[in-house]
Amino acid sequence: MDEKDIEREDEDERESSSETRVFDPPAINAPNDANAQMKMRASDIQEAYQIQEIEAVAASLPQYDVSEGLTQNILRAVEAEPAYGKNRDSIMTASTIFAVILAGLFVIETQESVGGILSWMVGLAVMYSISLLVSSSHEAETV
Repeated sequence: MDEKDIEREDEDERESSSETRVFDPPAINAPNDANAQMKMRASDIQEAYQIQEIEAVAASLPQYDVSEGLTQNILRAVEAEPAYGKNRDSIMTASTIFAVILAGLFVIETQESVGGILSWMVGLAVMYSISLLVSSSHEAETV
């Protein structure tokens, strides 16, 4: 199916939908339904183009014939590989436990009042402002 066939099919669809709309009694949501149908149809056409492009690229790729011996060697090597699933699961479990511990410590350490946290934030802002003033004054002296 090429682009012209798809366009013809799309035109036929539009014509048939406009013909049926003439005979149908007007519905309250007819414009929304028509828009939704057109959007779905447009996405279907776009997907069809993408599938055609993928098929064309796949057809243009070179085909390689691999010997049975090489295939068997690859399969044996894959079977001999150690299973990493158990190790991966233990790493995930340890990471989760570590994250829960850190979250618990954070909650325990920040059980201060909102006023205490705000005072820390103001203090940090003042210290940062002072450091900016000191560094800008050093730059002015060197110039």
